[in-house]
Amino acid sequence: MEHPFDLNELYIHEYPGNSNLKPVLFLHGNTQNSTCGTGVIEFFRSKGHRVVVWELPGHGLSKLTVDHYKFSDLVALNSQIIEKYHLQQGLLVGHSIGGMIILASVIERQFDDASLLLMGSLDKNPIEAVKEHNLSDALYMQTSLDSYMEAGDGLFKRQRQYDYFENRHLDDSFTEIFNRRYTQPLANRINLTSLAEYDVREQLSSTPRVMLVLHGAKEEVIPPALVEDMMTHYPWALLEWFPEGGHNAFFQHHELTVTFLKKHYDRLCTNNLSVLRSKAEA
Repeated sequence: MEHPFDLNELYIHEYPGNSNLKPVLFLHGNTQNSTCGTGVIEFFRSKGHRVVVWELPGHGLSKLTVDHYKFSDLVALNSQIIEKYHLQQGLLVGHSIGGMIILASVIERQFDDASLLLMGSLDKNPIEAVKEHNLSDALYMQTSLDSYMEAGDGLFKRQRQYDYFENRHLDDSFTEIFNRRYTQPLANRINLTSLAEYDVREQLSSTPRVMLVLHGAKEEVIPPALVEDMMTHYPWALLEWFPEGGHNAFFQHHELTVTFLKKHYDRLCTNNLSVLRSKAEA
């Protein structure tokens, strides 16, 4: 589980909570930071849960101290944090690439008793997933990503922990400007170009577990059709849509997120996975 990062150079914060409740991890998406999870974090804190958040290298308050790393390094880093803070049986919450890193950690370290909450995320490389359905759409997505990365070089001003939750009224086009203005361009580029081999579907779907997926019905980064296809492989998982939401719906439509969390709270925070698995095997 080696990686090139130094935990002392990263922003990792632990909010204390009731040791009898399932602990929670939140990991943000590419070119954002932990503030986008403020609403989700506060929801679980209000219920008494211990919550751990961390920020990707070059994002928010986490320093970027290396000039090269791979997706597998982020996975190893996340796994180390999960084990350091005893979150192996916790609720692991991730947005976009944060969710992908979490899923890969679950497979790599066999965190089979962890519960999962995915927001605007997928269990395989979105471009490869689109390519299976429509090559022209995949080419369009790749072109869009290339443009996003190239613009990041010019938009970048300085690294800082911009408050996404405080500015959740802004639409995706404005949000994407701030994404690149305050995130290290190198981190953005590496993260978006290192997903080529990411695909955990076969392994993840082999073990029933608590899993809730929240997704924007108007997503463009990860089109809804990909999520609909993904869900067919997880008959024991649950899906909720943000009817008017895009890639950042979970914090832009915070009130609806809270509604979903209240609705599924008991399931997300159960400590009895044997019941779920016995039903799945029946």
